[in-house]
Amino acid sequence: MKKIYTLSAVLAAFALQAQFTITIQTPADFKDKDAILYTLNGSKDIIVTKEQSKNNAWTFKYPGNYMGMMKVYFPGSNNTVSFISENKNVNFKLDIQNNKVKDVIYLDEANNLMSKQQEGSQKKSLFCRL
Repeated sequence: MKKIYTLSAVLAAFALQAQFTITIQTPADFKDKDAILYTLNGSKDIIVTKEQSKNNAWTFKYPGNYMGMMKVYFPGSNNTVSFISENKNVNFKLDIQNNKVKDVIYLDEANNLMSKQQEGSQKKSLFCRL
């Protein structure tokens, strides 16, 4: 009987933990304190949660499974950053200039690969136009 209670407690603890996290890092001069996480469902943006900055970083804990496009919106500066989720942790840094996102440095494998693929496609497109 004790084993059943122990097993139930362990399973409940795993169920309460986040499925994956999204971590965003910004320089100290970025003024936004709030960030809103969205999932994208066709033409609909669905608000997941809102977080406040702690030491120029935001950590969102996504509670379930999700594979697809997501975005984070910073209402104070009207900046939006899109990324993909493969039900794994997402981590990126923002390069800020004049309180606007200048560049996104993806630190997780899936988004880094996506970013490089998009850069390659843009270069090919530019080359083909010449």
